[in-house]
Amino acid sequence: MMTESDKERFNKRICVGHVLVSADIYVTPVMTESAAEVELTVPNDDYQKAMDLYDRICQFALFHGEDLQGLFQTSRYYYMSCFVRDIEAFKKEFEKEEELKPLFNHDKGDTAEFLISFPEKANYDDKEPVKESFLEITQKHVDSLDELTWSDFEHRAFTGGTVGFGINPHTMKRINFDDERDKITKLSRKDFVASNLTDSFEDDFYVNPLFNKAEEIGEIDGYPVCFNPRGFYFYWNKETEYLLESWLTFPAYPYGW
Repeated sequence: MMTESDKERFNKRICVGHVLVSADIYVTPVMTESAAEVELTVPNDDYQKAMDLYDRICQFALFHGEDLQGLFQTSRYYYMSCFVRDIEAFKKEFEKEEELKPLFNHDKGDTAEFLISFPEKANYDDKEPVKESFLEITQKHVDSLDELTWSDFEHRAFTGGTVGFGINPHTMKRINFDDERDKITKLSRKDFVASNLTDSFEDDFYVNPLFNKAEEIGEIDGYPVCFNPRGFYFYWNKETEYLLESWLTFPAYPYGW
């Protein structure tokens, strides 16, 4: 069972509907390795069944998990993992779930423990080279925009609906929108693009509409950097779902948002 501090840490994790579960077997008297692994991700559509199973796994980990710790990371997340050593309790709860069948049918020996891993926080490490490449491409492009197009973005920045009520949605800090609206005229185009650069992890549900009317102006690691004439630049790595955006209408939403 988790300690109180472990429970507090567990409850502060980012909840993205994603969990990894591994059935581990002994390979030496003191060392285990994974015999089977299942990755469960709650989809955007028809999500209720997967969400119910995800919630049950979360609750089981909270009450039966031990030794909560960070064991690994991917390009997208830092993970926290806990061990479930009550094999029979886990089987009783989940053996009939079709999505988890590989954990019980691996035929590689007796399961010593189950390892349940959740994303704890987003991994923004080592993203600076991507940001630098993005800015190099977009800052070169922004200087090529004609004055009429840029005037449209200025008009939108000064008069369009803003992205929040005095709060920058990216930094969550209070801002003065009048100061933010002035940036498009006070900064050079290149500096304005850099000042509005944001990064996040987003799935295709959010990203697909960004491609509507967008044109490719470059690429990074085989994925396109795009300009959308509605007033923004973006780059999305489909594999990691890492997204870069720079709005040319900030603090207002781009046209047609």
